[in-house]
Amino acid sequence: MENPEKPDVVIFDGNYPAWPWVMRNKNDQLICAFREDGLTEREDSGHGFSPLGKLMVAFSLDKGRTWSMPNTIVDNPGYDDACPAIALLPDGTLLASYYSRLSAGGRSQAWLTRSIDGGYSWEQSVMLSSEDTRVRGALISLSNGDLLVPIYRSMYSE
Repeated sequence: MENPEKPDVVIFDGNYPAWPWVMRNKNDQLICAFREDGLTEREDSGHGFSPLGKLMVAFSLDKGRTWSMPNTIVDNPGYDDACPAIALLPDGTLLASYYSRLSAGGRSQAWLTRSIDGGYSWEQSVMLSSEDTRVRGALISLSNGDLLVPIYRSMYSE
């Protein structure tokens, strides 16, 4: 009998992996992106600001039974990178949207980065807005080729 207390699969046994996003690429491979906060001692639940927060990605070639060691998507020094969401474009390009918290309880900015090799390496990020913004979902590729990125004002915005 299986142990109901034990997870079936562990993708990453880190300090505080959070806000996972799972998608399938053009080669039928599963990709899981998530935020790791990097803190070993904290006073909050882990949802709080971490200047070590970074985005990571792991891959599964066997429908999620096993996963690769994670790679870093982005790690903006001193910022808390959070909430990755990856979209697959028709040409196989991956676009990851996310936001970086600039300080505890402070401003954040929505960003986008691109991978042309299936998610193994990522280009330098592009800021989507200089406003206090966040993103919580993947962009949508419209039939005319335009990209729609759902961003919103942060709850901490003035």
